[in-house]
Amino acid sequence: PQQGFPPQQGYGFPPNFTPAQQQATTSVAGGSIVNHDFTADAELLHNAMKGLGTDEGKIIAVLGSRSRAELHQIDLAYRAKYGRILADKIKSETSGNFQRVLLNIVQTPDAYLYESMAGMGTNETILNEIMATRDGAELDAIKMT
Repeated sequence: PQQGFPPQQGYGFPPNFTPAQQQATTSVAGGSIVNHDFTADAELLHNAMKGLGTDEGKIIAVLGSRSRAELHQIDLAYRAKYGRILADKIKSETSGNFQRVLLNIVQTPDAYLYESMAGMGTNETILNEIMATRDGAELDAIKMT
């Protein structure tokens, strides 16, 4: 390397990652994720939505800080632990714009798109939201389903 420049780092991992940590990274549809306890996230979400009222701060903290791949793993952990789809729990415990945003986060684009066109007429607000917030790869994936 040239003097005055830091040594080259590999792409995709922070500089403090060791090769062992790189091997612990799991590749999942939608991106790579570092091994994580998704069951703990599922439990936190479940506890935030059980009983009277919801702890919206906890829901936002978990769902707002995870990638699509991680959200998929959380949904699978939620299904395994509670026998219920996370989106269905969100529907039963939230309402209004907050519910719509959460569902947009946790549902796969094709499921959310299907829901916008189910029944009489089309919910154009949801349809536009999906089309405007997805990148080319996600739109291609929707076309394939």
